[in-house]
Amino acid sequence: MNVNDEIKELLNKVDRIRGSKLIKDLDRLGYFTCPASTNKHNCFEGGLALHSYNVYTTLCKFNEVFKLDLDEDFIIITSLLHDVCKLGVYKPNILKNGKISDTKPYKYEDLCPLGHGEKSVIFLSYYLKLTTAEALAIRWHIGPFTHDTIQGWNFEKTGLQKTPYYKEIMAVYHADSFASCMIEDCGAKGVYHNT
Repeated sequence: MNVNDEIKELLNKVDRIRGSKLIKDLDRLGYFTCPASTNKHNCFEGGLALHSYNVYTTLCKFNEVFKLDLDEDFIIITSLLHDVCKLGVYKPNILKNGKISDTKPYKYEDLCPLGHGEKSVIFLSYYLKLTTAEALAIRWHIGPFTHDTIQGWNFEKTGLQKTPYYKEIMAVYHADSFASCMIEDCGAKGVYHNT
């Protein structure tokens, strides 16, 4: 079974997703074909789906090893859908000579700049009711490394450390970071983490 089929099978395990338009729309909007970045981790066709699957396997491993007791639906939803904000924003970076750039194969064009994690939460709210833990973990999955988030990441001001979902937020953040920085390589063609 390929990664795309595994992702669809996992999403169909979630009662809130099974039978909804979400999987069909993910397919239609390019979830299974778009890259995960412009020139960093998984910047190739299908990179977003593979990255999401890598986050899923990493989060499963974290849950098992560190005995986090994370809910299966939480793991599936947050890992596989945290980056739906990337749908439709990567375009081929075609140079003046008509060729695609070797160093930066995609350019980022977001015509609906709602934020990174925020945009994913908003997108998903059209399809399913997220739990508070899911919404917070998706919102903060990239930690301080997104537009205007450095100040927002300030634990004292946001109360992130005091939320009852701090464990979930940090688990997804670290799984995403581990997948993108340790498993996936800049330009790597199809690193498949299957543990």
